[in-house]
Amino acid sequence: MNKNSYKFIILFFFHFVFIIITYLGVIQLIFAGNKNHFVMLLFHSLFCILYYFFLWKDLYSHDYHSFLHPRAIQIIIRNLGISIFIVYFIILTSFSIYLVISPYPEQNIPLLYISILLVIDIGLFIFLHILQYLWILLLIKQGFLKKNIIIVGKPDKRLPFSDFISEMERTKTIVGRITIQGKTWLFKNQRNVILRNSFKKLRGFISSHITGEMIIFMGKDVCGDNLYEIVAYCRKNSINYSIIPDIDKLPERGFWKKNFFFIPLIERWESLRDSLTLITCKRIFDLIFVLLAAIALLPVCLIIACAIKLDDGGPVFYISRRVGKNEKIIRFIKFRSMVMNAEAKKKDILHLNQRPDGPLFKLQNDPRVTRVGRILRRFSLDEIPQFINVLKGELSLIGPRPHLVTEVTGYSKRDRLRLDCFPGIIGLPQMYGDDFTGFREIVKLDLFYRKNWSLPLDMKILVMGFKFIIFPFLSK
Repeated sequence: MNKNSYKFIILFFFHFVFIIITYLGVIQLIFAGNKNHFVMLLFHSLFCILYYFFLWKDLYSHDYHSFLHPRAIQIIIRNLGISIFIVYFIILTSFSIYLVISPYPEQNIPLLYISILLVIDIGLFIFLHILQYLWILLLIKQGFLKKNIIIVGKPDKRLPFSDFISEMERTKTIVGRITIQGKTWLFKNQRNVILRNSFKKLRGFISSHITGEMIIFMGKDVCGDNLYEIVAYCRKNSINYSIIPDIDKLPERGFWKKNFFFIPLIERWESLRDSLTLITCKRIFDLIFVLLAAIALLPVCLIIACAIKLDDGGPVFYISRRVGKNEKIIRFIKFRSMVMNAEAKKKDILHLNQRPDGPLFKLQNDPRVTRVGRILRRFSLDEIPQFINVLKGELSLIGPRPHLVTEVTGYSKRDRLRLDCFPGIIGLPQMYGDDFTGFREIVKLDLFYRKNWSLPLDMKILVMGFKFIIFPFLSK
């Protein structure tokens, strides 16, 4: 079973739950033993299955930016019309035959009743699509679906490239273009042009631009070994890519897959991080978990706030500027565990940094930590206010921890790929490392998470997080 099939099954399952609402009015009649209503229910289910099959095949198989394209609305309307026509035709035909052969015509279901149920379904489908559209807009605004892309090769003038760009401009940003002239590779961004004699020497610039996707236009230069080298790099570093064929080598009519509404496509490879279904599942889980945890921990938070105030009378929260996905600045919230002028004092103890490498700072028995702060840090209670960041859509529960702006300036070019992943409260370094894990090891674990992300991996990290937080309480 391929990835699109899984996507269809998951989407169908979640949407079908809503469709069950339309059955509530006939459930009692079904259990009362009226077989006619059971037959109607079967046809009703067929309507739902056909509708979502058409929808998945024509729309959900596209990249997620396609949901915002005007043609997506046309596809939805067309699919709705086709499915209504097919199923209503089946209903009319089947019940016409049944009325002729039925020995008990007085028990037949009125056609008006079926029509009313069908109208309810149409209204519900329209409502669900409006809800889904607003949800996608929210995910885009929060940055879940934003991506930096690089164009490789020269788009053919006969392709509607301007339409292609406008189609995805709300979710993707072109940060550079790569072309080949003879044996020279040119990388052009908004500021300058970089020349190199091989693709290998351009890879650092690709990473430094936090590239999440590459659109490859084949031609006389981008083919053979050059194409293989680019594709191999994308797969190794979990960078999405789409290969668009040389239009001169395509027949005037063909059956190539059109993931982009205007442009034929040879191959598309994408990571699980870009599955709209999985992103939705992850986001909904985050919201449910955080809301339940916030209610349970509210008394604890009030006690912590009072303790911080009584300790030195300073502010309860500490807010720092962190760097999230695609360099989006986050106002990172924690319970204050240090003295009020901790940042000013940091420069006096930088030489005591116990991190073995990299720009991150860590010091055991940091003199800036308050008495209450030591307790909060021991049990990770200072992290609780980050649930606010999760609710705002700035963080996820699980993901690479966002670093300070000053720390990100010390990143190498490859380290910046870490910023292509949505940040979280806890990640692999917090589970498999300790407070003094080296920066290189932290980046290695975060890039592993970025490449291998899945919902089961998130659940594993979350369970391990409970162990690290709860076990110290139990041991005491």
